[in-house]
Amino acid sequence: MAQELNSDVEIIENSFGERPQSWPISELRKIGYDMVSTQIYSRSSNQVQYSYPFESPTVEGLSLRYTQNFPYTSGLNTSVWLLAFTEDGNQIDLAVDPAYVYQRTGCMVSPRLVHWDSAGLVSMFDIVSSAISELALMLNLQVHRFLSLEEWPDQAPATYLALDHRRECKVVMATDAPTLQSLDRKIRTYSTDFWKNHQRMGCAIRIPTTILLYPTRSLWGAHELALLEPGDLLALQNFYVRNQGIRIRGGIRFKNHKNLRKQFEVFIQMNEEDTRLYFGSDDINASAGHDDNFNDNQIAPLEEIELEIHAGKTTVLFNDLCNVQAGTLIELREHSLPFVRLCVMGSPILEGELVNFQDQVMIQVTKRLD
Repeated sequence: MAQELNSDVEIIENSFGERPQSWPISELRKIGYDMVSTQIYSRSSNQVQYSYPFESPTVEGLSLRYTQNFPYTSGLNTSVWLLAFTEDGNQIDLAVDPAYVYQRTGCMVSPRLVHWDSAGLVSMFDIVSSAISELALMLNLQVHRFLSLEEWPDQAPATYLALDHRRECKVVMATDAPTLQSLDRKIRTYSTDFWKNHQRMGCAIRIPTTILLYPTRSLWGAHELALLEPGDLLALQNFYVRNQGIRIRGGIRFKNHKNLRKQFEVFIQMNEEDTRLYFGSDDINASAGHDDNFNDNQIAPLEEIELEIHAGKTTVLFNDLCNVQAGTLIELREHSLPFVRLCVMGSPILEGELVNFQDQVMIQVTKRLD
């Protein structure tokens, strides 16, 4: 018999006393594998890995993989190392699997052979370069020469780009983090899965959010809140950004989303034309210089009341959240700025407006609410 819990979930009661059986390994091996994009996120330890399959006219099963803070565990001593440069002149070290060169060209190469040359033979450099020609064309790389043994990296990279063929790593690209991120953005334009998911997820899933502002003082006595009147000023956490002006520190909370219960840090910047929201830390409690009063592990004394400043509500596309990192600009489709509400435990008690006072953005109380 089944006891109905809701329209989607049922609890099944076993009335025959049967015990569940384990799934045999032989049956597990019969499960087909669906070639989809793989994504791994561990934001608390700053680890990210995701893969972009792409189509090639000459070979199937290729994908480009961006890996951050996952050390490369396979050996690179048997790879052929090349020196390449991006269109901006940034150096990239390429470790190419000799088996991939043989698969693409039919020629056997090794680290020892590539440094041996003789007149009348096809250049080893040309052979290896032709095997990765698609990769170089996609990322606009200029491949110059082989790296000497002395130029090989001392240790395997932890953050890198990789060319995978049927889930096996064939080429490792090691360089500095900004250059890798720039190449990662180029990779997406070649991935049919990325644009398919971008359109489907971005158009279909919107997550309601609450925008908060952070005051320089968050805990108040009840008698102090009672004395606040229209015209009074409350200081906010301001940050000055060179050539861009003042940003207000705040946060966003995602409504009814079990995987996004934490409060995320944002910075709000306004001018005469628009209002922009920049993503900060993943977890506001772990950000530098945070206000301890916002730590969920701390409880305010009974005689003090936490004052929240609500700057409005908006919706954020799920696709946007998947790609945010520190400094990412998030478009605000709707908000109440420069008007705000001052709340206690979610209940509004005052209305205010953002104003400039002594080169600082502050809140001026405009109305007391019953």
